[in-house]
Amino acid sequence: MKKTTGTFWLNATVFIAGAGMMTVELVASRLIARFLGSSLYTWTGVMGVILAGMSIGNYIGGRMADSAVNLRRRISTMFFACAAACIAILWLNAWAGSAVWLMALNWPLRILIHMTWAFLLPATVLGTISPMVAKLAIERSPQTGRAIGTLYAWNAVGSIVGTLATGFYLTAWMGSVRIVVCMAFLLAILGLLYGVTRSPSPAGEQAA
Repeated sequence: MKKTTGTFWLNATVFIAGAGMMTVELVASRLIARFLGSSLYTWTGVMGVILAGMSIGNYIGGRMADSAVNLRRRISTMFFACAAACIAILWLNAWAGSAVWLMALNWPLRILIHMTWAFLLPATVLGTISPMVAKLAIERSPQTGRAIGTLYAWNAVGSIVGTLATGFYLTAWMGSVRIVVCMAFLLAILGLLYGVTRSPSPAGEQAA
């Protein structure tokens, strides 16, 4: 029962991380639209910067997982960092949108710099979560391939749910700013849960 609970917890974590990543990507296109409009250039900038952030975050997250003395606490810390980075989007985006020096640049470069300034940080921080959770999953399961495959699957399902929910429902119901705030709040709750709950198994506690 404890093993099942622990597996569910890890799968739920990467599910929410995946949903959060896609929510940030869709909201990014909405937040920059009032400054840069919506075009092939803006969508290219959004996708490129988010993917770059995910790649950097995955790399950093793997190193953080290997060097962590208390992995659960480190995951908790990074979830709080994710929440702060999401809130920072609102200020960073407004700053980039009003930066006079950016307006003098050619259009593709302006979009790329704007996107990098406002959204690379949250994408990178969110990207650190999955490798650390994957290490917990590997340490708890003798079936490494199945554990990693299941995490990848739940992360992908979370991405799909986040995309559909944000695009079809949440944006019209809440608006982009409220989505960002609510996502930050949800990530902070996850950070709190990882910080205060104990590992569901002795092996997991040792790994933490």
